[in-house]
Amino acid sequence: MDHPAKYTIGDILKAVDVERERFKEWTMKGFIESSEKVRQGKRILHLYSQLDAYCIGLFKHLIEKAGLSRASSAAFCRTWKKEAKELPLNLPGIMWNFLVFYRRGDEFFWHQLVNLHPHLADDEEEWWDRELERALLGTEIQEAIKKYPDFDNIIVVNFAKIRDGINERLKKLE
Repeated sequence: MDHPAKYTIGDILKAVDVERERFKEWTMKGFIESSEKVRQGKRILHLYSQLDAYCIGLFKHLIEKAGLSRASSAAFCRTWKKEAKELPLNLPGIMWNFLVFYRRGDEFFWHQLVNLHPHLADDEEEWWDRELERALLGTEIQEAIKKYPDFDNIIVVNFAKIRDGINERLKKLE
């Protein structure tokens, strides 16, 4: 899938709500990277895609909310981004709402859970309860556990919250 790089560092800082120095440290240490680098005279302009913004938001979430190290968070994000590049980010009525990550030693795997968007449900609160239960106990996890039976850790991320917040802030930049 084509995910055009059109956002500047300033745009990403606003979209992901991260301080410039912290972002700079993440990029300098190789935890995150831009999709495209464009030479402008003596400068190099780093451009980011919507997928990059999601990846950076996920990275931040895994550090701040899940308590993972930056190295582990970066590994999860690289694994997810590599496969997510081939998938559509937003389909009408269908969204990625939960991401499930598995860890086996130093290897990371992810399993996406694609669900009907809550805004299309009759009762949004009931929908979230049902979908979270399905994410934690449902067939998707059972299938993934069969695929990775010897995993060490499993992490479920409410990706809808990350994605929707980033989308809202990116829309304000337009």
